[in-house]
Amino acid sequence: AFQMSRKSSKGSPRQNLYDLLEIWYVALRMVVQSWEEEEQLVLQWLLINSGFHNEGWFSYNLTISLESVERLLSSDAHTIKSQKISSLRMILTDKKKAKGVDFRGIIFVQQRITAYVLCQYLNKNDDFFTKHGIRAEYVTARNSKITPSIKMTPSEATRRIEKFRKGDINVIVATSVIEEGLDVPEANVVISYDCLKDTVELAQRFGRARQKESSLTLMTERRDRPLAVLKDAKKLQDNIIKEFDPVQTQKTLMSRQQSQLDRERAAAPLLANRAKIERSPLESLNIYAAKTKAVLKTESLDQSQDGRFRCKLEYVAMSRRMDGLGVGATKKQCKHEAALCILKKLRDSDERRGH
Repeated sequence: AFQMSRKSSKGSPRQNLYDLLEIWYVALRMVVQSWEEEEQLVLQWLLINSGFHNEGWFSYNLTISLESVERLLSSDAHTIKSQKISSLRMILTDKKKAKGVDFRGIIFVQQRITAYVLCQYLNKNDDFFTKHGIRAEYVTARNSKITPSIKMTPSEATRRIEKFRKGDINVIVATSVIEEGLDVPEANVVISYDCLKDTVELAQRFGRARQKESSLTLMTERRDRPLAVLKDAKKLQDNIIKEFDPVQTQKTLMSRQQSQLDRERAAAPLLANRAKIERSPLESLNIYAAKTKAVLKTESLDQSQDGRFRCKLEYVAMSRRMDGLGVGATKKQCKHEAALCILKKLRDSDERRGH
């Protein structure tokens, strides 16, 4: 629709139809991506972009469809009665009242289109600027398309960040890209509009609220990852980092390696028993792997066109890793061949070590 709109005469009925198709395509994508949980945000997108505009020559069915969706709105077409958006308005006005001229806020969202719609909504609400002095811009990934016809350029992203730094605007609606390579000034109000996905996002949100007496507000939580669970996970990660002792870790590693060498030295006589190995190579390898606390796994087992089987076994221990290839008329035979190959490599390795 975007490409066809560009090829159509400007202002023509055909171009208007293609523009409308793009608007409704984006609306449908928002519904799917939000699992139908952001209905009011979708309606706001349609309002901003005149998605309910009727050219007069639309078909009866198209006209009826537009009117049926438009009825979801309240009687006041410019009022979006969504609990979540209303809560966002209340949080912003309360924080602005408390912080005064020093108010600086960042609203984090997951989707680029959400950043665009919320920003447009805030700026089109006269009370936000005239009464509360709230002025917003959105920032998404540079050189990324929000919709086929809306794009964020690197220069535009930098310009908006600079406006936030100077105080020309006091709210930025942004995706997580604001954490990646953009020099964003500190904020004293951080709002997470969407659910936090993991402890990384939790740390980033707290990291953005660096000013003294700053606040972090989470508007929604995932049922499987509530804030309390994320905080516990973050605390555990911080403790692991804090208690990490590279010297002790090296000592522990050396101790484990020595224990592994001792186990292999104790199991060396098994490798020297060539008669038993020839009779039962796979059994011998399994016993050796158990004694040395190694992992023995079948990497592949295939039958070729000539009917013969081919397999690859792998022996994995802390001190060494060996693999063996085997070919045979049966699966058992090819595994025995692969086991013999590994046992020979292990024996040669022990001889080089001097076991």
